[in-house]
Amino acid sequence: MTSRPKVLVLASQKGGVGKTSLSAHLAVAAEQAGLAPVVIYDTDPQQSLGRWFLDREAETPKLARGGVPELATTLDRLGEAGVRLVVVDTPPALTDAIRAVLEFADFVLIPTQDGKADLAAVGSTVRLVRGLGRRFAFALNCVKKGTTQATEAALVLSKYGALAGVIAHRMAFKVAWNDGRTALEIEPKGKAAEEARALWAYVGAEMGLVTSRGKEKAYA
Repeated sequence: MTSRPKVLVLASQKGGVGKTSLSAHLAVAAEQAGLAPVVIYDTDPQQSLGRWFLDREAETPKLARGGVPELATTLDRLGEAGVRLVVVDTPPALTDAIRAVLEFADFVLIPTQDGKADLAAVGSTVRLVRGLGRRFAFALNCVKKGTTQATEAALVLSKYGALAGVIAHRMAFKVAWNDGRTALEIEPKGKAAEEARALWAYVGAEMGLVTSRGKEKAYA
């Protein structure tokens, strides 16, 4: 019997926290680390991740089309095709549709920025994810590292769960996005790429797809 691929869901009640960008970067990081083919799946009605894919020249990661109702059958089909990881982007809301997506999650990454409103929205997302019994961690995104605000945000998040990684506010992320790429592709040796790879190393290990969080990423 063919098994379904592992499913990574990025979810947050708060909009503008970088779910879509992180979805793309994690998919590309996983591909580059040897988990190809990775598939992205966009359940946000705005289809920002899907549009990013259409702007790409690279053929990977692959895009699977469909909505929330088609997710189960799509995962079965992708499993039959040998896909081992699907990265799912979600809209900024906690609806029944999001709950349905989270039912399929092997791991949930909750991105947040370090603003007061961002942190205030974390609790409701965590309650939903915990209520479904799903494992999760946070990604502190688009922050200025070393600042008091970023440090305090990390402390707030530690009361809820683990911090998978910290992504700084860097132009490489924005420049890459404008033409359907990622920081991993335009500046592979840059700080932004390093942060994206570190985030994937954590998430991949938590999902059982990476045997080590070190530089060598051997897949089980």
